[in-house]
Amino acid sequence: SGAYLSWTIMAAEIPFIAAKRGAFPKVIARQNAADAPIGSLWMTNISVQLCLIAIAFYHLDYSTLLIIASEMVLVPYLLVGLFLAKISYQTRCYRPLLIGIGATLY
Repeated sequence: SGAYLSWTIMAAEIPFIAAKRGAFPKVIARQNAADAPIGSLWMTNISVQLCLIAIAFYHLDYSTLLIIASEMVLVPYLLVGLFLAKISYQTRCYRPLLIGIGATLY
């Protein structure tokens, strides 16, 4: 139960911070009286429910959801590697550039 709570908090925190900085709609940055990010919690929980319904609808199993989640992690990893390579190239810092290229190729 503690692990589920920590994953829920982690998943809600990222859209909340993005909304506070203007990258997501402001409705996601809404908070309740206890300062809980209710907009972000609703968004992430609805997303999880839609994934679970889709898996049930297409008669897939939980391991399919784990595969999808694992593959979704690779997109931000690729983008971070590319960004590090770009910034390192522009500032002529070659050690981080090699790390960025390695992360991108991975």
